Amino acid sequence: MGNAPSELVEIRAARTPEAAAVGLEHLLDLFDGAKKGTRAAVAAAGGIKVVVAAMTAHLHTAAIQQSGCQALQAFLQEVFAPKDPAQVVNGAMVAKAGGIKAVVAAMRAHRGSAEVQAECCKTLSIICDW
Repeated sequence: MGNAPSELVEIRAARTPEAAAVGLEHLLDLFDGAKKGTRAAVAAAGGIKVVVAAMTAHLHTAAIQQSGCQALQAFLQEVFAPKDPAQVVNGAMVAKAGGIKAVVAAMRAHRGSAEVQAECCKTLSIICDW
């Protein structure tokens, strides 16, 4: 992952659900108010794959599923315009990285969590829009 932001390195290195959750929160903090192109650059550095891997590895941790969906939403909403090339690339990257499967798995694993269900539905809705 060459020039990966420290947030991605942190998530990848996480050995516990708690450490992965902290890394995902740091990634969301990076995205909050970031300049245009930041999310696309993180995606290009492997960010989507890292988020999906964390969601898959820690399927039964609701906080990771919630933050993971929020991160996927952030990637998909870089500049939400139907014909925006960055949007299409990020959407394709989410699908190719197994993001749709990870979101559906989170919905199945956390049927009783309204918070996880809501974030999963938001993520799937954004994916369907592109």
